[in-house]
Amino acid sequence: MTTLNALVPTPLSKGASPPPCPEAHGWVPCAPGYISDILGRKKAIMIGAVIWWIGSTIICASQNVGMLVAGRVINGFCVGICSAQVPVYISELAPPSKRGRLVGAQQWAITWGIMIMF
Repeated sequence: MTTLNALVPTPLSKGASPPPCPEAHGWVPCAPGYISDILGRKKAIMIGAVIWWIGSTIICASQNVGMLVAGRVINGFCVGICSAQVPVYISELAPPSKRGRLVGAQQWAITWGIMIMF
């Protein structure tokens, strides 16, 4: 019975798991510009995808709250990189007549994802 109690999350562990993602991409606002200046936008987005994969793997394999928080911080770093680079990359590739629609569609998809999450 004690093993089962160890798997039940406490109020502290429930409250500690969601916040690190927004905090991580809040302290990384300078990294996207620096990374894209050195490597270019496409490579910066690709690096963000790899970082997201690493963070998601840590979250999926988490054995305790510390691993979960570490994965969320890593994913938050990726969100900080990609949320700054993807709209600019889309607008650079899109023809002028479709730029607003494509960037708007990307934001629309993000908003729907947030709504579905809740």
